[in-house]
Amino acid sequence: MKYRALFEHATVAIYLLELNEDRFPIRFLDVNQVACKRLGYSKEKILSISVMDFLPENIKTINYKRFRKGKTLLHFPRRICF
Repeated sequence: MKYRALFEHATVAIYLLELNEDRFPIRFLDVNQVACKRLGYSKEKILSISVMDFLPENIKTINYKRFRKGKTLLHFPRRICF
């Protein structure tokens, strides 16, 4: 990948997502180490879990509405509790 070093060494969390036909995220394709730290899981674990499994119901609703309006950034709360 041409930009792999930028992706891996970024100081911000980067999430590469697969979108469904409604452009709603369904799974993680790749994440960098900052994203792993932020979510508190290994890269392997994150890639094996649905994006929505990380979010409480109220945040899922907010993100679904954002994507329906054409916004492309996910809203993640600072802390995600399970």
